[in-house]
Amino acid sequence: MARLPDLVRDSKLETQILDGYVVHTYYESDPVSRKRAVPRLEHWRRRRLIGEGSYGSVWMEECIKGQRDVQVRAVKKISALARQHAKPIDYNRELEAIAKFSHPNVRL
Repeated sequence: MARLPDLVRDSKLETQILDGYVVHTYYESDPVSRKRAVPRLEHWRRRRLIGEGSYGSVWMEECIKGQRDVQVRAVKKISALARQHAKPIDYNRELEAIAKFSHPNVRL
């Protein structure tokens, strides 16, 4: 099995898919409590389809609960049918590209 790129590994989120929304748990330092890994929760709800292609779809989601500067995001959903294409998907490369564009310093 191929080794995960560092950017992909470091961007991993704990995710729960619930009825109608997604909950992400991520960890960050908290200067008030002086703890290094304090869990933070975000709740996201899918709002509308932005676009589709042969490998999947992109959806707009809105943060409905949580402390984030960004209140909307684009989420790519890779279709199970994408595996049937002649050219296999390089999931590590796909995840690395998504992680790069998900960085707070990237503004489009």
